[in-house]
Amino acid sequence: MARQSIAQAAAESGRGARVTVAGRRIPTKEVTFHPHSFGDPDGRLFQWKDALYRGISHRQEPLFSRLFDEGLISALVERGLLVESEVAPLMLDGYAMVLRHRLIPFVSYPEEWPPAMLRDAAIAILDLAVELAVRGLSLKDGHPWNVVFDACHPVYVDITSIVPLDDQPVWPAYDSFCRFAFRPLLLMARGHERIARRLLPEHEGVSESELRALTRGSGLPLIGLALRRVARGYQTMRVQSIGRLRYREPDPRQRIAFLNQTRKQIEAITFPGSPDTFLEALNPFAHDSWALKRLELERILDEIHPESVVDVGSEAGWAARTAARAGSKVIALCTDSRSATQLYYDARGSSLPILPLVMDFTDPTPSRGIDGHWAIAATERLRGDLVVASSRVVRRAWERGLTVDQIVNGLAAFARRWILVEIGPVERHDGPLPVTGDRPPYTADSFAESLRRRFSRVDSLPTHQEGRVHLLCAT
Repeated sequence: MARQSIAQAAAESGRGARVTVAGRRIPTKEVTFHPHSFGDPDGRLFQWKDALYRGISHRQEPLFSRLFDEGLISALVERGLLVESEVAPLMLDGYAMVLRHRLIPFVSYPEEWPPAMLRDAAIAILDLAVELAVRGLSLKDGHPWNVVFDACHPVYVDITSIVPLDDQPVWPAYDSFCRFAFRPLLLMARGHERIARRLLPEHEGVSESELRALTRGSGLPLIGLALRRVARGYQTMRVQSIGRLRYREPDPRQRIAFLNQTRKQIEAITFPGSPDTFLEALNPFAHDSWALKRLELERILDEIHPESVVDVGSEAGWAARTAARAGSKVIALCTDSRSATQLYYDARGSSLPILPLVMDFTDPTPSRGIDGHWAIAATERLRGDLVVASSRVVRRAWERGLTVDQIVNGLAAFARRWILVEIGPVERHDGPLPVTGDRPPYTADSFAESLRRRFSRVDSLPTHQEGRVHLLCAT
């Protein structure tokens, strides 16, 4: 769905004209409603014929017709603040309007993001809220689950969260913003990232009492500062001409000042360990062994041309970088948050299509809630054409006691077509890891045997490193 088509539709409709689109009626039985879209009376997300749509309620149709007519939606899309959306020539029973959204390749959740990504998502929410406030509008939701990362770019996707501006200087959605963004970021900044990740997906997020207990109150004045400044500085604000602003009532200036102050606070949050301190150690092209791996992977990518790749724990994301430079959309599952952070900064700076996440493939995000209404399993959301697994991550899973079949099943859960697994020697500082019970040994032969039980083709590929084997399997 092109941005140009949205802008063109707005221009052709004429300023102030109502967007009226009549077209094909979608059979309700062919629609699959999104499991997360169930509690908003203003609209509902659904899939039909491999495309993503949203039904808009009769109550909200006048508002969104005006927003499309006046070109506001296209302007927000052009700014990168809102997912590409357009009025579709379709009808669905129970809804006054149908919108079509661009499908973002992979949907990830806030508890899967490194801290820098959560901070950028929070800033994206505030930037959108400011742009809306200038035009007499607001966001009714402040949580980051309405943000999806398109590679390294955060984009707001819940268009029905846009509502008319109320007369409150403090953003009504500030509480949910604090529970699911501000306070988790403060916990991460105080070194409690693991705890913040566990609390993020909870229904209540991070409470004020939990933040106080974990930080001894050190983070609370920071959150309260914007509220106090609004109360002191803007209650006595003289009413002046709004001039260029379209809407005079309610006055958006207090809301904009509040949002901008909150944005400054979010920007000021820093996290333990600067990426600069370990950049050199994680440089994927600094060592000859990784350079050889890169060349071998480039040759394989050139043969199979996967549209998407899941890099499962390669050192410093060398496989993710290589696949992205070859033109694939990439998910990088990093067990170490620092590695995910570094990869995020590098990919963003180089405009590489990489989505770095903090996740162990042996313990992926599970489905939560009835029918996955709270969280869809990572193995459903984050599957790629090719899964690349380094010997390090495979060896670590085996050392934890997983069987070869369990490891293969775990990798296959993320793969649509191919798996490329590297098998290297198992050595510890005190010698080879002993084999216990009837568990098959960690060898290329045992992995090849397990892979053949799941895939129709398994090839052993030559490598430039002694003692290492690449196994490429395909459905």
